[in-house]
Amino acid sequence: MSDLDRFYSILRALQQQQGGPRRLADCDARSGWPKRGVYFFFEPGELRAAPNQGEPRVVRVGTHAVSANSGTTLWDRLKQHKGRGKPGDAAGDDEPITFLGGKDYVPLFCRLTQSCRGERQVHYSSAKAADAPGCKLVRFITTQRTNWHYSCAEQLVGGNR
Repeated sequence: MSDLDRFYSILRALQQQQGGPRRLADCDARSGWPKRGVYFFFEPGELRAAPNQGEPRVVRVGTHAVSANSGTTLWDRLKQHKGRGKPGDAAGDDEPITFLGGKDYVPLFCRLTQSCRGERQVHYSSAKAADAPGCKLVRFITTQRTNWHYSCAEQLVGGNR
């Protein structure tokens, strides 16, 4: 199973556990949000390519209040998205965007995020940084040669930047 298929499998299991995905438009502060966490946005009409055609595609991943010292909550961040248009719109999109992945995907990340105003961070583990114009390059030092991005994500979510 590829990493991407594993990721979507985990999301499907989480949706089943929660009784389906939550619609941000239908939520408020009393919707049972954890204080800290990671969120994923889907958008109607955005679907994964074959062989998973028809399955909704994640269009935005975000974290907030992931450090123990944060004075804000996950809901504080999510409510900022309400009424701002669709996730990924350049207008008002000034939050930082973090990329973890192989160098072959960096050009796609750069192209998809070029209109975003927030800082774009590219985390990499190789000795040589990928070409990522307009992005902040952050080297993740590890001895892992494969699946290093899982460890990097754990450190980011844990507040170790």
